[in-house]
Amino acid sequence: MLLFSWDPRPARGSANDDLNHLYLDLLNKLRAEPGIRSATFSVGGPMAGGWGQRITGVDGAKRDVDVMQAAVGPRYFATLRIPILQGRDFAPSDDQTSLAVAVLSQSAARAVFGSSNPVGRRIRVAGAGLSSPTQASSTTLDVIGLVRDTKFDGIRNAPPPVIYTSYLQRKLGSVTFELRTDADPNAFERVVRRDAASIDTNVPVFDMQTLHGYLYDSLRNQRILAILATIFSLFILAVVALGLYGSLSYAVTRRTHEIGVRMALGAQRTRVLGMVLRWGLMLGCAGIVAGTLAGLGLTRFVRSELWGISPTDAMTFSASAIFLTIVIVAACYIPARRAMRVDPVVALRHE
Repeated sequence: MLLFSWDPRPARGSANDDLNHLYLDLLNKLRAEPGIRSATFSVGGPMAGGWGQRITGVDGAKRDVDVMQAAVGPRYFATLRIPILQGRDFAPSDDQTSLAVAVLSQSAARAVFGSSNPVGRRIRVAGAGLSSPTQASSTTLDVIGLVRDTKFDGIRNAPPPVIYTSYLQRKLGSVTFELRTDADPNAFERVVRRDAASIDTNVPVFDMQTLHGYLYDSLRNQRILAILATIFSLFILAVVALGLYGSLSYAVTRRTHEIGVRMALGAQRTRVLGMVLRWGLMLGCAGIVAGTLAGLGLTRFVRSELWGISPTDAMTFSASAIFLTIVIVAACYIPARRAMRVDPVVALRHE
């Protein structure tokens, strides 16, 4: 998918109905281009969120339900491949001259209508901001569709209850176009700029990027935090490994005489190797247990930075413990090999 923004207001200073005609003209030009499978527009773009709204009535009965609201263009759900469960998508005819309409997400429909079919029902909202003179004093919306819950205000956040309204029925300005293409979206940049210039050369296209790039940029802060956390963790791991290595090397040096006596009395080199490894593993495993308990207690403070994983995910803690065990064994191996190669005669003479 290719995304871009277009705002004729600074150049045109047009009324809202003129802007809508410009948006529809550009939309129709883009849809006619070979390779563009579908096109639409919305306020802000995918997962950009919306604004808070309150449903104050249903079919004439009083009801108070807080939801989110978004304004989108024709064939929005088809273009973004959001499944329509009941009813229909928005059409170009859903403009200022027609009845005000809305499409509900599953969560919104469940909160307002329970398990009943919402299509064909009417809801009243507080301050719909509709632009038709016949709609100016009315905040009643006819529900024409039901769509599946989808990410709304960020990829990391759970979908809230949402009512979608037709952009062509609202007093709004700049929009973000969403194009679904058959080939590489970047190849259509020149086509988009040419079609936009054919409508008004004074209105530039801006913020053009692919959906992949859009999602990548939206996670920039989380990605930087993950990189910093990884670097810090690797540094701490290196310090721990060096510390364990130094401690065992010092212990082997201090117990050279004891190791020599053991070997002089017939201890096998493999038993000496196992003895030193056991020292290191006892220290390391004690640290792993203490760290795991501390981690289980402290993960609640980083819960907001986790996405797609539980703060107490058993697989993550298990994998971390196994990896740390491997690091501990590697850190212990060199001192253990040194102890295994102790010459009993040299060790006893040294004492």
